Amino acid sequence: MSRVLLYDIEASNLSGSMGYVFSIAYAIIDTDKLHKNWKKMKRGKGLPKIHLISVLNTKGGYDLKKINGRGLISDKEVIKKFAEVVTNEADLICGHYAICFDHKMINARAMRYGVKPMPNVKQYDTWLSARKNHKLHSNRADAITEFLGGTEKTRLKPERWVKASMGHIPSIKYIEHHNIKDIVDLVKMFVNLAPYDPKFPATQVFRGKCPVCGCDKFKKMRFLSSSRETYKSHQCSNCGKWVKGNRVESFVHKM
Repeated sequence: MSRVLLYDIEASNLSGSMGYVFSIAYAIIDTDKLHKNWKKMKRGKGLPKIHLISVLNTKGGYDLKKINGRGLISDKEVIKKFAEVVTNEADLICGHYAICFDHKMINARAMRYGVKPMPNVKQYDTWLSARKNHKLHSNRADAITEFLGGTEKTRLKPERWVKASMGHIPSIKYIEHHNIKDIVDLVKMFVNLAPYDPKFPATQVFRGKCPVCGCDKFKKMRFLSSSRETYKSHQCSNCGKWVKGNRVESFVHKM
């Protein structure tokens, strides 16, 4: 079994030393079973359960009294709980622009509170995948999902962020809703982009199953050669991903 954790954060600032994390939404996909709902998920349907860790649903996250003298809102438990989820449930983590922002933001806030680091699980970034493998007019999440048939992303006015940063509960709840909708779009991007990415970080050696969707049926097989070896390559009959198979022959170059 390979578990992919898709996540997205909402923060009050672009810097971990100047802001904090309002919420982290995530969903977990078992890739061994993904092929069963593949076609639905490509359209944004048949989605996995979406979880939310927020300053409003964690102990000490929001208090009308000052929290340890640091202010109205504390994201310590949000960071701590998410780190536990990654440690216990993820073989691969996936986000949009997450390698550049989300993951670093979480690390900064974890360091601030002395929360132990998350394990070094493999990462897949749909923003990087779209940028490297496709020619789109924009690599923003809403632009990609609009291109794929429609986005669930909601708009956030600057006033919402300002009010939420000041502890305005309705604004924080709106941001939570926005966060959950981002996961809907992220799942859609993941299932559409991963098959086209030749560097998709498979979490296990090929053993007759597609590393992206878990399907065990392959419709094509061909031989590919590099300067050092020839190997089999198989195409998944479900998602179309080409998977590197067994090595057929190695070449030793003599000087």
